[in-house]
Amino acid sequence: RRGAQTAMHEVLSALARIVAPIMPFTADEIWRSMPGRGPDDCVFLSDFPAVRPEWADGELEQRWERVWRVRAEVTKALEERRKSGAIGHSLEAGVRITLAPAEAAALDEVGAAQLAAVYIVSNVELRSEDGVSDPLVEVLPPAGAKCGRCWNWLPTVGAHADHPELCARCHSVVVGLS
Repeated sequence: RRGAQTAMHEVLSALARIVAPIMPFTADEIWRSMPGRGPDDCVFLSDFPAVRPEWADGELEQRWERVWRVRAEVTKALEERRKSGAIGHSLEAGVRITLAPAEAAALDEVGAAQLAAVYIVSNVELRSEDGVSDPLVEVLPPAGAKCGRCWNWLPTVGAHADHPELCARCHSVVVGLS
């Protein structure tokens, strides 16, 4: 519990200092309501957050550099399809990405659902093939129907009689809120 509180305090403190130049009133209100701050303490007189080298994770950074490098190729392919009129919004598409085996395995660790969220598409299919140097991206029609809540096109839309317009993920959220 204390560790979680400390982490949240660090994030809030950094966020308040970072947004202070563009949202001064909000940042000041946040700063004044944070525990451990005196009435004369001011967010505008504090330093920007410093990089903490002990928090660096080289492996995680490399994994996400791959994700962003592939995202550039996905975005390029989606934009070509958008210009041709084949799709209107990126969620109206799925992508099949062919990579070298090591690259595919690294992206597979991130997970298809998270990659779909990062690439702003309805689904991602990863394939590995020897001899591939650059990612090969195919834009595919989405599987299933459009979810009325998240707008993703998924095969699970319509699977629940009580909310046929929702995908499985959104259904679990909506039912959980009831």
